[in-house]
Amino acid sequence: MVKELSAEEYVEKKLKDKPDIIKSNDYVDKIYAKIKADPAPRKTVRSVQLSDIHIDFAYREGAPSECDFPICCRDNGVSDAVQYFKNPSARPAGRWGDYSCDIPFKTMKSMFDFIGKNQDTLKADFITWVGDNSGHNVWDNTQEEITEYTRNITQTLKDSLGANSTLQVFPIQGNHDTWPVNVQDFSKAGQNWAINHFKDTW
Repeated sequence: MVKELSAEEYVEKKLKDKPDIIKSNDYVDKIYAKIKADPAPRKTVRSVQLSDIHIDFAYREGAPSECDFPICCRDNGVSDAVQYFKNPSARPAGRWGDYSCDIPFKTMKSMFDFIGKNQDTLKADFITWVGDNSGHNVWDNTQEEITEYTRNITQTLKDSLGANSTLQVFPIQGNHDTWPVNVQDFSKAGQNWAINHFKDTW
């Protein structure tokens, strides 16, 4: 037997269950109004957030930015000439990356070096790093490759911040940081291969 579920009914049920204090949609506005009206100065906390870095170790400057694969700007086993023949107007992959592709390692390294060299200006109290580190070549990823992306980014960030940095980093893995993509097993402790192999670097 199949029971059809209605998203609208679920939403209506949840809205009916809302506490009175948040029944109207101005709840957050009231919080900000209260903060603004408070004469006592509030401490400002500043952070840098790293999200969806998606570096590609196989990124190749000059490769076609359009191709028949989910990720381009790299050698996907098809000659550049063939790809350019199919997409003659395709931009060649740039030195620092392309909007349609994952980024080369040096682009990420440049960003990390900027954060490391400008801590006095940025005045960040901490860094949140919310994962999605590997390239989108999900059809041929391996456990080892996925893990190496996270380990590499971890070490690069440590190097760029410097040994004397007091900046705390709070990392969490994303859906591209275990293999297969989108699959993480938390049914028992220690089940996730990738986490077991990058956790020591964290």
